[in-house]
Amino acid sequence: MDDSELWMMVGASTAFGVLASAVVLFWFFRGQRRRLAVPPTTGADGMTSFPVRGISTQSRLIVGGSHNSINPLFAIGPGGIDLRVLRHQHLAFSDIEQADVRNTLVGQMLVLKHVDGRKYAIRFGTADHIGRVLTRIPAYTVRLTEAATRLRDAAATGTSR
Repeated sequence: MDDSELWMMVGASTAFGVLASAVVLFWFFRGQRRRLAVPPTTGADGMTSFPVRGISTQSRLIVGGSHNSINPLFAIGPGGIDLRVLRHQHLAFSDIEQADVRNTLVGQMLVLKHVDGRKYAIRFGTADHIGRVLTRIPAYTVRLTEAATRLRDAAATGTSR
């Protein structure tokens, strides 16, 4: 076997690896898109569950945080917000200091600032879901930023942002 045959085999195996990786990524993101396209569901307890890409939390005291993109939970109801990052947590509306909407490379996320300094970043599938979440927060309990107010008002009137 000479050098040209060896390089041809290396090139073919590299091309096969790149093609296989592209197929796996396409399959994964297709499933993610389908999972996030599901409309929110309301349970018997009045909690409305929204499909999310992931939930991250960061404390003021530590640099690191935690992230859950495998099995995240985000539900909002009359008593507050239920979410799961590493463990199931409940946030009362009075414990949330501010709600903000930030743009990322993969879309928009809702950032909830807790009164003790923790931040929860929730990545939704669409901005419409963020607006629907913001409409479910009781008026005057959580301070909204300008971007969050625009999304809430657009969802409340049924217009697109």
